[in-house]
Amino acid sequence: EGPSPEACARCNISGGMSLKKSLIMQSAAYARVKDTALGRSIRACVKNVMARRSPTLSGGDQPVEESRAANYESILEYNREIFELFDMVLCVSARAAAVYKEAFPFRDYYVLPITHARLKRHPPRPAYSVLEGRAFRLGYFGGKRAYKGFDVLIAAAKRLISAGYEFELHLYGDDYRGLPSEIRAISHGRIEPENTAAALRCLDAVVVPSTYKETFGFVVLEALCEGVPVICSDAVGSRDLVDPRMVFRSGDGDDLAERVARLMGGEHIEVTVPASYPLSMSDQASRLTDIYKRVQMGGEDG
Repeated sequence: EGPSPEACARCNISGGMSLKKSLIMQSAAYARVKDTALGRSIRACVKNVMARRSPTLSGGDQPVEESRAANYESILEYNREIFELFDMVLCVSARAAAVYKEAFPFRDYYVLPITHARLKRHPPRPAYSVLEGRAFRLGYFGGKRAYKGFDVLIAAAKRLISAGYEFELHLYGDDYRGLPSEIRAISHGRIEPENTAAALRCLDAVVVPSTYKETFGFVVLEALCEGVPVICSDAVGSRDLVDPRMVFRSGDGDDLAERVARLMGGEHIEVTVPASYPLSMSDQASRLTDIYKRVQMGGEDG
Protein backbone atom coordinates (compact mmCIF):
# COMPACT_ATOMS: atom_id res chain seq x y z
CA GLU A 1 0.00 0.00 0.00
CA GLY A 2 1.36 3.40 -1.02
CA PRO A 3 1.44 6.57 1.12
CA SER A 4 -2.05 7.64 2.12
CA PRO A 5 -3.99 8.89 5.18
CA GLU A 6 -5.37 5.38 5.63
CA ALA A 7 -1.88 3.86 5.55
CA CYS A 8 -0.63 6.35 8.17
CA ALA A 9 -3.59 5.62 10.42
CA ARG A 10 -3.22 1.85 10.01
CA CYS A 11 0.48 2.02 10.80
CA ASN A 12 -0.15 3.92 14.02
CA ILE A 13 -3.02 1.68 15.07
CA SER A 14 -0.65 -1.28 15.14
CA GLY A 15 2.68 0.29 16.01
CA GLY A 16 2.16 3.58 17.76
CA MET A 17 1.53 4.48 21.39
CA SER A 18 -1.88 5.48 22.64
CA LEU A 19 -2.44 9.16 23.41
CA LYS A 20 -2.49 8.35 27.14
CA LYS A 21 0.89 6.56 27.00
CA SER A 22 2.39 9.37 24.93
CA LEU A 23 1.30 11.96 27.48
CA ILE A 24 2.74 9.95 30.35
CA MET A 25 6.11 9.36 28.64
CA GLN A 26 6.41 13.06 27.74
CA SER A 27 5.50 14.28 31.21
CA ALA A 28 7.84 16.03 33.66
CA ALA A 29 7.34 13.20 36.17
CA TYR A 30 8.51 10.57 33.67
CA ALA A 31 11.50 12.74 32.71
CA ARG A 32 12.68 12.57 36.33
CA VAL A 33 12.51 8.77 36.52
CA LYS A 34 13.27 7.65 32.94
CA ASP A 35 16.97 6.99 33.62
CA THR A 36 16.38 5.19 36.90
CA ALA A 37 16.01 1.42 37.18
CA LEU A 38 12.23 1.88 37.40
CA GLY A 39 12.16 4.05 34.29
CA ARG A 40 14.22 1.59 32.26
CA SER A 41 11.94 -1.21 33.39
CA ILE A 42 8.86 0.74 32.27
CA ARG A 43 10.39 1.47 28.86
CA ALA A 44 11.33 -2.17 28.35
CA CYS A 45 7.81 -3.29 29.28
CA VAL A 46 6.18 -0.81 26.89
CA LYS A 47 8.50 -1.85 24.02
CA ASN A 48 7.81 -5.55 24.60
CA VAL A 49 4.04 -5.02 24.65
CA MET A 50 4.18 -3.01 21.43
CA ALA A 51 6.42 -5.61 19.77
CA ARG A 52 4.02 -8.44 20.67
CA ARG A 53 1.04 -6.45 19.49
CA SER A 54 2.60 -5.56 16.17
CA PRO A 55 5.26 -7.73 14.55
CA THR A 56 5.32 -5.27 11.62
CA LEU A 57 4.36 -1.65 11.16
CA SER A 58 2.05 -2.21 8.21
CA GLY A 59 -1.05 -2.61 10.34
CA GLY A 60 -2.28 -5.49 8.18
CA ASP A 61 -5.92 -5.23 7.17
CA GLN A 62 -7.19 -3.53 10.30
CA PRO A 63 -10.14 -1.21 9.55
CA VAL A 64 -9.56 2.51 9.88
CA GLU A 65 -12.19 4.93 11.13
CA GLU A 66 -13.01 7.72 8.69
CA SER A 67 -12.43 10.37 11.34
CA ARG A 68 -8.96 8.99 12.11
CA ALA A 69 -8.02 8.89 8.43
CA ALA A 70 -9.33 12.45 8.04
CA ASN A 71 -6.98 13.62 10.79
CA TYR A 72 -4.00 12.18 8.96
CA GLU A 73 -5.21 13.70 5.70
CA SER A 74 -5.15 17.12 7.40
CA ILE A 75 -1.59 16.53 8.60
CA LEU A 76 -0.45 15.39 5.16
CA GLU A 77 -2.07 18.36 3.44
CA TYR A 78 -0.46 20.76 5.92
CA ASN A 79 2.96 19.22 5.22
CA ARG A 80 2.39 19.47 1.46
CA GLU A 81 1.53 23.16 1.75
CA ILE A 82 4.59 23.86 3.90
CA PHE A 83 6.83 22.01 1.45
CA GLU A 84 5.68 24.21 -1.42
CA LEU A 85 7.07 27.25 0.43
CA PHE A 86 10.67 25.97 0.37
CA ASP A 87 13.22 27.37 -2.08
CA MET A 88 15.61 24.54 -1.30
CA VAL A 89 15.58 21.25 0.59
CA LEU A 90 18.58 19.92 2.52
CA CYS A 91 18.77 16.12 2.80
CA VAL A 92 21.20 14.09 4.88
CA SER A 93 21.60 11.38 2.23
CA ALA A 94 20.97 10.61 -1.42
CA ARG A 95 18.32 8.12 -0.26
CA ALA A 96 16.36 10.85 1.54
CA ALA A 97 16.64 13.19 -1.44
CA ALA A 98 15.31 10.51 -3.78
CA VAL A 99 12.25 9.88 -1.60
CA TYR A 100 11.34 13.56 -1.36
CA LYS A 101 12.06 14.17 -5.04
CA GLU A 102 9.54 11.51 -5.94
CA ALA A 103 6.79 13.39 -4.11
CA PHE A 104 7.98 16.96 -4.81
CA PRO A 105 9.99 16.93 -8.06
CA PHE A 106 10.02 20.71 -8.55
CA ARG A 107 12.11 21.65 -5.54
CA ASP A 108 15.90 22.12 -5.39
CA TYR A 109 17.60 19.38 -3.39
CA TYR A 110 21.06 19.40 -1.79
CA VAL A 111 22.70 16.57 0.12
CA LEU A 112 24.41 17.77 3.30
CA PRO A 113 26.16 14.89 5.13
CA ILE A 114 25.69 14.98 8.90
CA THR A 115 28.11 14.42 11.75
CA HIS A 116 28.48 14.90 15.49
CA ALA A 117 31.21 16.15 17.80
CA ARG A 118 32.53 12.74 18.97
CA LEU A 119 33.66 11.48 15.56
CA LYS A 120 37.28 11.08 14.42
CA ARG A 121 38.80 9.00 11.65
CA HIS A 122 40.71 5.92 12.80
CA PRO A 123 42.58 3.36 10.65
CA PRO A 124 40.77 0.11 9.77
CA ARG A 125 40.92 -2.63 12.39
CA PRO A 126 42.89 -5.77 11.50
CA ALA A 127 40.61 -8.07 9.52
CA TYR A 128 39.12 -11.03 11.40
CA SER A 129 40.85 -14.35 10.88
CA VAL A 130 39.77 -17.82 11.97
CA LEU A 131 43.43 -18.37 12.87
CA GLU A 132 42.85 -16.17 15.93
CA GLY A 133 41.00 -19.11 17.46
CA ARG A 134 37.93 -17.14 18.55
CA ALA A 135 34.39 -16.54 17.32
CA PHE A 136 33.56 -13.69 14.94
CA ARG A 137 32.00 -10.74 16.84
CA LEU A 138 29.00 -9.25 15.05
CA GLY A 139 27.40 -6.13 16.57
CA TYR A 140 23.88 -4.73 16.30
CA PHE A 141 22.57 -1.48 17.83
CA GLY A 142 19.01 -1.15 16.52
CA GLY A 143 16.68 -2.63 19.15
CA LYS A 144 13.96 -5.24 18.63
CA ARG A 145 11.63 -3.13 16.53
CA ALA A 146 10.60 -4.84 13.30
CA TYR A 147 11.41 -1.91 11.03
CA LYS A 148 15.00 -1.96 12.31
CA GLY A 149 15.36 -5.41 10.76
CA PHE A 150 15.87 -7.37 13.96
CA ASP A 151 13.87 -10.33 12.63
CA VAL A 152 16.03 -10.31 9.49
CA LEU A 153 19.17 -10.38 11.65
CA ILE A 154 17.89 -13.37 13.63
CA ALA A 155 16.98 -15.20 10.41
CA ALA A 156 20.51 -14.58 9.10
CA ALA A 157 22.03 -15.77 12.39
CA LYS A 158 20.10 -19.04 12.20
CA ARG A 159 21.23 -19.53 8.61
CA LEU A 160 24.87 -19.02 9.61
CA ILE A 161 24.55 -21.39 12.58
CA SER A 162 23.06 -24.12 10.38
CA ALA A 163 26.02 -23.65 8.00
CA GLY A 164 28.48 -24.21 10.86
CA TYR A 165 29.83 -20.68 11.31
CA GLU A 166 31.13 -19.68 14.75
CA PHE A 167 30.17 -16.19 15.85
CA GLU A 168 28.93 -14.09 18.75
CA LEU A 169 26.01 -11.70 18.32
CA HIS A 170 26.61 -8.59 20.45
CA LEU A 171 23.34 -6.70 20.95
CA TYR A 172 22.99 -3.12 22.19
CA GLY A 173 20.17 -0.69 22.91
CA ASP A 174 17.31 -2.89 24.12
CA ASP A 175 16.23 -5.80 26.29
CA TYR A 176 16.96 -8.89 24.19
CA ARG A 177 15.85 -11.61 26.57
CA GLY A 178 13.97 -14.57 25.12
CA LEU A 179 16.12 -15.20 22.04
CA PRO A 180 16.57 -18.78 20.78
CA SER A 181 19.17 -20.60 22.87
CA GLU A 182 21.18 -21.72 19.83
CA ILE A 183 22.07 -18.12 19.02
CA ARG A 184 25.17 -17.03 20.91
CA ALA A 185 23.71 -13.63 21.79
CA ILE A 186 25.34 -11.31 24.31
CA SER A 187 22.97 -8.52 25.39
CA HIS A 188 24.69 -5.32 26.50
CA GLY A 189 21.48 -3.33 26.97
CA ARG A 190 21.36 0.42 26.62
CA ILE A 191 24.67 2.10 25.88
CA GLU A 192 25.57 5.71 26.56
CA PRO A 193 26.69 7.70 23.50
CA GLU A 194 30.11 8.40 24.97
CA ASN A 195 30.71 4.63 25.29
CA THR A 196 29.73 3.72 21.73
CA ALA A 197 33.22 4.08 20.24
CA ALA A 198 34.75 1.71 22.79
CA ALA A 199 32.01 -0.86 22.15
CA LEU A 200 32.57 -0.63 18.39
CA ARG A 201 36.30 -1.25 18.74
CA CYS A 202 35.56 -4.65 20.30
CA LEU A 203 33.63 -5.84 17.22
CA ASP A 204 34.68 -7.45 13.94
CA ALA A 205 31.68 -6.02 12.05
CA VAL A 206 28.46 -4.10 12.58
CA VAL A 207 25.17 -4.90 10.87
CA VAL A 208 22.40 -2.35 10.15
CA PRO A 209 19.54 -4.42 8.67
CA SER A 210 16.72 -1.83 8.57
CA THR A 211 13.70 -2.80 6.48
CA TYR A 212 12.11 0.66 6.30
CA LYS A 213 13.85 3.49 4.46
CA GLU A 214 16.08 5.49 6.80
CA THR A 215 17.35 8.99 6.10
CA PHE A 216 20.87 8.22 7.31
CA GLY A 217 21.81 6.15 10.38
CA PHE A 218 24.69 7.31 12.60
CA VAL A 219 25.77 3.77 13.53
CA VAL A 220 27.20 3.26 10.03
CA LEU A 221 29.28 6.44 10.22
CA GLU A 222 30.38 5.77 13.80
CA ALA A 223 31.53 2.23 12.97
CA LEU A 224 33.46 3.27 9.88
CA CYS A 225 35.17 6.07 11.83
CA GLU A 226 36.40 3.39 14.23
CA GLY A 227 37.68 1.29 11.33
CA VAL A 228 35.00 -1.40 11.78
CA PRO A 229 33.41 -3.02 8.69
CA VAL A 230 29.68 -2.42 8.19
CA ILE A 231 27.03 -4.55 6.54
CA CYS A 232 23.76 -2.72 5.87
CA SER A 233 20.55 -3.07 3.91
CA ASP A 234 19.79 -1.05 0.80
CA ALA A 235 17.12 0.83 2.80
CA VAL A 236 19.73 2.66 4.89
CA GLY A 237 20.58 6.21 3.81
CA SER A 238 24.21 5.94 4.90
CA ARG A 239 24.73 2.91 2.64
CA ASP A 240 26.61 5.28 0.30
CA LEU A 241 29.55 5.07 2.73
CA VAL A 242 29.56 1.26 2.78
CA ASP A 243 31.50 -1.00 0.43
CA PRO A 244 28.86 -2.05 -2.19
CA ARG A 245 29.70 -5.71 -1.59
CA MET A 246 28.40 -5.32 1.96
CA VAL A 247 24.99 -3.83 1.03
CA PHE A 248 22.27 -6.51 1.03
CA ARG A 249 18.65 -6.62 -0.10
CA SER A 250 16.35 -5.21 2.58
CA GLY A 251 14.40 -7.94 4.35
CA ASP A 252 16.51 -10.78 2.90
CA GLY A 253 18.08 -12.77 5.74
CA ASP A 254 19.83 -15.16 3.34
CA ASP A 255 21.52 -12.27 1.53
CA LEU A 256 22.61 -10.79 4.87
CA ALA A 257 24.02 -14.16 5.99
CA GLU A 258 26.02 -14.42 2.77
CA ARG A 259 27.66 -11.00 3.34
CA VAL A 260 28.56 -11.89 6.94
CA ALA A 261 30.02 -15.18 5.76
CA ARG A 262 32.24 -13.31 3.29
CA LEU A 263 33.73 -11.25 6.11
CA MET A 264 34.25 -14.34 8.25
CA GLY A 265 36.05 -15.89 5.29
CA GLY A 266 38.50 -13.00 5.13
CA GLU A 267 37.17 -11.05 2.15
CA HIS A 268 38.85 -7.63 2.01
CA ILE A 269 36.50 -4.65 1.87
CA GLU A 270 36.92 -0.90 2.06
CA VAL A 271 36.51 0.44 5.61
CA THR A 272 36.92 4.19 5.46
CA VAL A 273 35.13 7.51 5.61
CA PRO A 274 36.03 9.52 2.48
CA ALA A 275 38.36 12.45 3.07
CA SER A 276 35.76 14.69 1.40
CA TYR A 277 33.17 13.82 4.03
CA PRO A 278 32.64 16.86 6.35
CA LEU A 279 33.35 15.03 9.57
CA SER A 280 34.04 18.05 11.79
CA MET A 281 31.38 20.58 12.67
CA SER A 282 33.45 23.36 11.06
CA ASP A 283 33.66 21.38 7.81
CA GLN A 284 29.92 20.85 7.86
CA ALA A 285 29.31 24.56 8.49
CA SER A 286 31.53 25.39 5.50
CA ARG A 287 29.62 22.92 3.32
CA LEU A 288 26.30 24.46 4.40
CA THR A 289 27.59 27.97 3.65
CA ASP A 290 28.65 26.85 0.16
CA ILE A 291 25.20 25.41 -0.50
CA TYR A 292 23.47 28.65 0.53
CA LYS A 293 25.77 30.62 -1.75
CA ARG A 294 24.98 28.31 -4.67
CA VAL A 295 21.26 28.73 -4.07
CA GLN A 296 21.57 32.51 -3.95
CA MET A 297 23.46 32.42 -7.25
CA GLY A 298 20.87 30.13 -8.81
CA GLY A 299 23.02 27.00 -8.76
CA GLU A 300 21.84 23.53 -9.70
CA ASP A 301 20.70 20.96 -7.16
CA GLY A 302 23.35 18.62 -5.77
